[in-house]
Amino acid sequence: MFIDLDNFKSINDTQGHHAGDELLLEAADRLRSVVRDVDTVARIGGDEFTVILTECSVEDAEIISIRILNEMNRHFMVHGRKVFVSASIGAAFYPQDAEDSSGLIKAADTAMYRAKEDGRNRLQLFRPEHRTHLLKQAAIESALYEAIQNRSLHLVYQPKFDCEKSSKTCRC
Repeated sequence: MFIDLDNFKSINDTQGHHAGDELLLEAADRLRSVVRDVDTVARIGGDEFTVILTECSVEDAEIISIRILNEMNRHFMVHGRKVFVSASIGAAFYPQDAEDSSGLIKAADTAMYRAKEDGRNRLQLFRPEHRTHLLKQAAIESALYEAIQNRSLHLVYQPKFDCEKSSKTCRC
């Protein structure tokens, strides 16, 4: 699983890095409290965590994800103030989604971004079409960047209006 805390940046920006660090420590404790003893929780960096579930079915992963989402939705006490975050979770499974750890992390990360696109605070299981979607999006972004650099974009304006409402002399 790849887990990203939603709205963490705003807490870090408004209350400072010490508050963000305090929240991350509590988030890590909550993650450890909902996984099984055989599972591993690790912070990758920033507000991103991975959870490695050992001998786990899709149903088990969904149950654990619901626990994680519920724990992250509870308020955090940071410097005596209640703050709220949620979590976006992407999950990938060995060997169907990838055959090595870096491939699994990449697939779970891809699914997590899809969870964010779908509204955050949810689990998204990896599907091969997610990777295809990201590749297409990256190609479009690259092509647009190149078009801007080459000044090959131009604006075309096509007015749309209702002829009957706009003028009796209009012939459509």
